Amino acid sequence: MRGHSFYCQCDRSTSVSDICRVCRSEGTPDRPLYYPCLCTGSIKYVHQECLLQWLKYSKKEICELCTHKYSFQPIYLPDMPKRLPVADVVLGMGRNVVRLVRAWFLYTIVVIAWLGIVPLTACRIYRAIFSGSVTSLLLLPLELLSIATIYLVTGHARVHELYTVASGLYVSWLALKLFIMIGEWLPRGWRVVVSGFHQWFITCAKVLAAALAVVGLVPFLLGTCFQLIVIAPMRVSRLQSPLFFPWQDWAMGVLHCKIACAAIMMGPDWWMKTVFERLYQDGLRNLNLKYLYMELVFPIVVSFGLVITVPYALSNGVVGILGGSMEERLLFLRHSYPALLLFFSCLAFVIWQCEKIRGLAQRIRNDKYLVGTQLVNYERREASDANLDNQERPRSSTA
Repeated sequence: MRGHSFYCQCDRSTSVSDICRVCRSEGTPDRPLYYPCLCTGSIKYVHQECLLQWLKYSKKEICELCTHKYSFQPIYLPDMPKRLPVADVVLGMGRNVVRLVRAWFLYTIVVIAWLGIVPLTACRIYRAIFSGSVTSLLLLPLELLSIATIYLVTGHARVHELYTVASGLYVSWLALKLFIMIGEWLPRGWRVVVSGFHQWFITCAKVLAAALAVVGLVPFLLGTCFQLIVIAPMRVSRLQSPLFFPWQDWAMGVLHCKIACAAIMMGPDWWMKTVFERLYQDGLRNLNLKYLYMELVFPIVVSFGLVITVPYALSNGVVGILGGSMEERLLFLRHSYPALLLFFSCLAFVIWQCEKIRGLAQRIRNDKYLVGTQLVNYERREASDANLDNQERPRSSTA
């Protein structure tokens, strides 16, 4: 409509209320909203009950978006003593011992069942089935694929048709997949095809750069450390020199890396598990090489490098300064790697026991005096610094 103008004046004082990211409801005096992580915008606030339900479902203690760990403040009874009484400590330790004995008894039954009863039962069932007259009927599928049957059909004794068929099927599948991809990408134009090849080339280059460290360097260092710490002191005598084979050390390191990755993913939450989960969520297409090298490869390489080089430097430096002979240096170097492993193992065990004792005391205190927990808000440093500056300005002006 010409000659007419419309003007809408909205109330600027009205704003959208903050809502919970889980239940999408507003905060109330009984259920206030918290901002416990780095997230901003519409997903900043959350109810404590909703967050607890989500953490119980996801079995994690960090935010899945910003990877910030949630913190809860315990609320205790007013009459809680500063130091736990001896009776409470003894009672809590007794409960913990009973819990450990119960778990040990349960795990013992499971191990006996899976490693003893189940194999013996399977062996008895196997003998009962294959020792009667139904043996020929049950072994009919195996006899059809036996070497004697293949010899009667082809006339050759040594035939590996299974490998040949598998290789042919794989090549045929690759050719079929290639034709399907060509049929899907050609109608889109050469520009889209070139762009797709460019993206795949970048992805392959990233995967290759990551594989050089994750599959090559880290397993080699791990295998070398295992060779120096465990294999060489056990298999090589005092008057002999150990021989190192890089390919064997690398293969051994690959095996130990697989075991370590499985243990890390099944273990508790710590920084390496967080890195693994983020890399798994990113995938190959969104692989961040800088994050991979700085957060995972660099700390591991530095740790293994120190484990390998520190005993060598001590044996050639300290022992050489003290006037030791070449035989004493080699003897010190031979036993320094197991001694280093024993020292760090004892140190880790002591730290683990201290954490367990601290956790036991905290568990005893929570069982008797804990009333509830309260979610702690995340305070940004910039905002706190700005508030401090605003508070200091009036003081300086009045002065």
